[in-house]
Amino acid sequence: MWIDAICINQADIVERGEQVQLMDKIYRQAASVIVWLGAASKNSSAAFRLIHQLHTIAEATSLEDRDKPLITAEIERSELPARYNADWEALDSIFWRAWFKRVWIIQEVVVARSAVVFCGGDSIHWDAFAVVADFISRRQLGSLTAVDPSTLIPILGVRNSYRNTEEMSLLTLLVSFRQSLATNPIDKVYALLNIASDVSIIPDYRVPMNDLFREVCTTYLQRSLDILSLNGDTAWKQQEGLPSWVPDWSSTLLEMSFLFSYGMLARLAFRADGNTSPHWRLAENGNKILIRGKLLGRVKTMGETLIFGNGNVLLRNLHMQDTGRKLAESTHWWILALVIRHWERLILRLKRYPTGEDIRAVLHKTLIANASLDIQSGSDPTDLARLYSLYRKQYAMPLKWPDIQVERDLVDIQVYGQAVLNAAYGRRIFVSRDGYVGLCPYSTRRGDCVVVFHGGKTAYILREKHTKASKSFKFVGEAYVHGFMDGEAFQSDSTYIDEKFGIV
Repeated sequence: MWIDAICINQADIVERGEQVQLMDKIYRQAASVIVWLGAASKNSSAAFRLIHQLHTIAEATSLEDRDKPLITAEIERSELPARYNADWEALDSIFWRAWFKRVWIIQEVVVARSAVVFCGGDSIHWDAFAVVADFISRRQLGSLTAVDPSTLIPILGVRNSYRNTEEMSLLTLLVSFRQSLATNPIDKVYALLNIASDVSIIPDYRVPMNDLFREVCTTYLQRSLDILSLNGDTAWKQQEGLPSWVPDWSSTLLEMSFLFSYGMLARLAFRADGNTSPHWRLAENGNKILIRGKLLGRVKTMGETLIFGNGNVLLRNLHMQDTGRKLAESTHWWILALVIRHWERLILRLKRYPTGEDIRAVLHKTLIANASLDIQSGSDPTDLARLYSLYRKQYAMPLKWPDIQVERDLVDIQVYGQAVLNAAYGRRIFVSRDGYVGLCPYSTRRGDCVVVFHGGKTAYILREKHTKASKSFKFVGEAYVHGFMDGEAFQSDSTYIDEKFGIV
């Protein structure tokens, strides 16, 4: 039996650095890895009975039906619990146990030859447990029940990639498990090194955290500017003294990056740089970065921020009619409704758009960052006017809660609504002085610069800082600017000129 908390002298930082380099070998060679979720609860046995039932159904599902959303009638025919049965909440509680939130468990289960999940006296083999979580996700059972396996899905993907000997970058792993927790924030990087295929960082607990985070950032800047999009909003950073352009891996983000971790139901393909190559260099002992780009304009007006205490509540329950009626009386539902209505008025009062595009089409596209939607209900995914109308009727009319019964409409509302939350949650709508509309970070202020960089796939918000000696910028976060996400600023007839931005 090997237990890291006992077998490693946690007080010796040199030993810790040496031992964490060996942990993947230990777990890979183990006869079995025990996944201990904790003691039983009053409903955990019911959850495990449902897990075994779902596993049987998943194994019997044909390949052509594997990705089709389940409907209520199929749940009834399969003799699964009714949509609002407490067993679904019991299963959801299993998926959200504390074990899944720890960063060190990822390596342990990813490299394991065999693993068994225990909760009190109940158990199931990890592979069967994984089949159930994948089945729930693929068949969108969360759209009908109170179950959400999202904490588990990234682990399943990485384990499959590892078993198939696919290369995984450290950056991909950092993105996938950014919400994971560690007692020592530096372990947000060290816990993933053994399963990463593209970096050679040696764990050393004597290295200051800011130096490690800057090293990770500059390593990936050598390949592309994409890592800049992982900074997130400056309001969520926790480490003092960290340059504004360096992602703080000790902090979690409320908003989803436009370039990483986007939803399964919507896809983005930004090339705001027009396929140009990045031009940047470090200055001031590596604390300042000089990047060439173009100033698109400055922020004139901003809308309210789409944010509430626990976004998961809404993400997991927006589509459920009974739960929806409860949400209609809740703060979350009112916030969503009022913010969307406020954003709508902010955009529609422009009357016209600089590109000549219909202003209502600009609204429908901006709310989802012009994502390509994956709708399997038979609806036209490009008919955004219809999708927005359904979505608005369901969630942006605070004085009336409609009773939408058509199954196809419910699926369409879920897809468009999820795309809105993916793109806009934690962000604001903004209007530039030139009349362009977009999505910007929560911390954006009036007068902030809207820029695109050579080699940068999305737009960014910078804040100008003046001192007696020089002018510099603070990196605020990535942005979506409607009309500039496909290289328009870099076309030969563009009037936007190159500038050099010094970001500290």
